[in-house]
Amino acid sequence: MMRLPMLYSRSTRRNEGLFGSGNFAALLIAIGLATLLRSSFENRDDLQVLKTEYPSISFRRSLARILAALVSILGILALIAVILRK
Repeated sequence: MMRLPMLYSRSTRRNEGLFGSGNFAALLIAIGLATLLRSSFENRDDLQVLKTEYPSISFRRSLARILAALVSILGILALIAVILRK
């Protein structure tokens, strides 16, 4: 069986400069969390407008709000993992 030495070397860490893969991952996760937060606020504002226009209709909690909370928790955990891995 042939082994490739580069797959088993201990020094797999390269000098990636200022904007390496860890920083890029943290940036993408932060952008996703900020977008999710902004859309949650926009959804809340839209629901308040609907409640004032149609007071007789009761609005229940949506599954989208619960899913957004779960995705945000996952994003926060991923961001913490990326920061701690540096």
